[in-house]
Amino acid sequence: MPNRTPLYDRHVALGGRMVDFGGWEMPQQYTSIRDEHLAVRKVAGLFDVSHMGRLNVEGRDAEAFLNSVVTNDVAGVQPGHAQYNLMCREDGGIIDDLVIYKSSPTDFVVVVNASNREKDVAWLRAHLPSGAAMEDRTDEVSLLAFQGPRAEELLPKETSDTRELSVTCGMRSSRPDAARACCPPGWARAMPPGSRPRCDCGATTWTRPSTRTKPASVGL
Repeated sequence: MPNRTPLYDRHVALGGRMVDFGGWEMPQQYTSIRDEHLAVRKVAGLFDVSHMGRLNVEGRDAEAFLNSVVTNDVAGVQPGHAQYNLMCREDGGIIDDLVIYKSSPTDFVVVVNASNREKDVAWLRAHLPSGAAMEDRTDEVSLLAFQGPRAEELLPKETSDTRELSVTCGMRSSRPDAARACCPPGWARAMPPGSRPRCDCGATTWTRPSTRTKPASVGL
């Protein structure tokens, strides 16, 4: 049976055409691919990307560890910002491409592709030093992306504290249980569970923009 994100029931209720995507039951479209593409290009679109792997890497050696397994300079990333990376083997062969979000030199979130999650986790654990710890929180955290030229304009209406939102490519947290990342022209939000095994706060966030901003042609 394919995996399902915490928002599966919302996708079905909104008329999403569900398909298998890397072992996950995901909505391919709601109306038409053309209309949804144009909505995101012109206004904004809300995406459930909870199928992607979310790994927390923490500890005094977290930064040095990540710097040793990817091609970009993680140490050069400012806290609150994100960086696209390639994770490679010792011979230079690519294992996966991923995004690293940096809260501090000792606190990172690594987002990996769904189909490569198990392979990526195994590789990282095999090289993990004693001064760093890694936790796979994919099954505990919803991940939403709000993208488009008007995403910054529209998203603050849905947040609990707009003072913490950044207009640069980075991440901010206005609540202890929510991390927001902004990479113009889009925002991402990761939320831990309100109750196990699936979180409800992601569904709440999904519902708000999709209902309030739909008249502005925001794509789902």
